[in-house]
Amino acid sequence: MKIISRVKIYVYGRELYRFINRIHEEKIYCTDQFCRKDVFCGSIFKRDLHRVKELSSELGLRLRYTEPESLFSILRRYRLRIGAFTGTAVILLFAAYFSGTVVSIDIQGNERISDQVILSALEELDITCGTPMRDIDFELTENRLRLMVDGLSWAGLHRSGSRLVVKVTEVRPRPDMIPYRTPCNVVASETARIVSTVVRDGRLMHVSGETVPKGTLLISGVTTDELGHTLLHHAMGDITGIYKRQISFSAPYEQTVRKSSGRTKNVRRLKIFGAEIPLFSGNCHFADSEVNTSERSLLLFGKKLPLSVINHRYTELVTVDAVLSEEELEAELIGKVYLYEKNFLSDKEILERNISYSSTEEAMTVTADYRLKGDICETRELFVK
Repeated sequence: MKIISRVKIYVYGRELYRFINRIHEEKIYCTDQFCRKDVFCGSIFKRDLHRVKELSSELGLRLRYTEPESLFSILRRYRLRIGAFTGTAVILLFAAYFSGTVVSIDIQGNERISDQVILSALEELDITCGTPMRDIDFELTENRLRLMVDGLSWAGLHRSGSRLVVKVTEVRPRPDMIPYRTPCNVVASETARIVSTVVRDGRLMHVSGETVPKGTLLISGVTTDELGHTLLHHAMGDITGIYKRQISFSAPYEQTVRKSSGRTKNVRRLKIFGAEIPLFSGNCHFADSEVNTSERSLLLFGKKLPLSVINHRYTELVTVDAVLSEEELEAELIGKVYLYEKNFLSDKEILERNISYSSTEEAMTVTADYRLKGDICETRELFVK
């Protein structure tokens, strides 16, 4: 696209050379000239179009012209649309401003240390979204960040457009020291039937297929050599067994529960560089409620701006005395069973699960009988005089 408006002219007739000479006499600037049969082509400024029309009419020639798209023609076409120019100017100002401002902070390399801890340390150093890039001393910030955050061995900062990238390396924790030289035995942690054995140190006392009570010695840390000398070991091994376990949970039918009253309120806040500006007046909170929060960020050329609208949806909760039905109470109790499995049986294989319910006039009890497969080793230290 050209910047300056030009008009392409096509002149038809037999007096073309007289027309060309008159153009030169009138000092009309014409480029891209060529003649083909009875047609003259050229390109002139739009300000000269009126004079060219007069010349062609005077010489009895037929004139046809077109105006290719140019920046000036577009501006002239939209010259009365103030909103478009204002919006364009605002976008350019925003782009110029955000190009030198921290719009977002990207933290990379952290595993144990949360982003919030590093962001809080940067905030103490006056580095947040909205801080001018020119005000950041990168070398000093790297050194102070490493001293302020426990567990960091290295920190590096660099700029990527309007994004501040913080790369960190965490201190590697020392591995737990296992006292391999401390004499110990391995005993059964459950009453189980042994299905597999792996002994790394010590003497195996029971083989696969045997059933052992809880507390039975599985791997002994005391052995003797060919000469009859007693040797002490840190008994180690992996012994897998199949065993049973039973758990139960109870809950009353009559409970005090929190339920939704059906009343809701939406509260919006405008977030600018981390600061939240309420878009409401008065107190919009219930005495007791649950809240669902969503955030919608503004985008510019596909980049997220530090401007967003946060919507809080509050649902009022009321406390009532309720009598739960059998289905509701069963669902509550079975949820506790599945939570128990997630917390305590995740490292074991559940071979069989039988769930039964029993009820009285006041409560219901759920009982889960498991048949599990897993490690049954428990270390017990040997005390030697």
